[in-house]
Amino acid sequence: MQVERELSVVWREIQRVRPPSNVYDLQEITLMADIILVRMVADPTKAVEKQHGYRNALHGVYKMVQQEGPSSLARGLLPNTVCSPLLLG
Repeated sequence: MQVERELSVVWREIQRVRPPSNVYDLQEITLMADIILVRMVADPTKAVEKQHGYRNALHGVYKMVQQEGPSSLARGLLPNTVCSPLLLG
């Protein structure tokens, strides 16, 4: 139940920030997930007080939006958006 609530809050926030209108917008949303993935993978290498402690990806997105604001989901989108068409064709 809590995960569903977190998902609905995150999804509303993503739609509020920028609703997907084409394939490239959907690609940018998936690139936002990469930010969470990097944080979750790097978390164990940090000191305990600097760890994010995300339970899963949805919890990570929820905490990022709650603590850092919706713009934190857009970190690194420009380089990824420029490089991905070159890599994916």
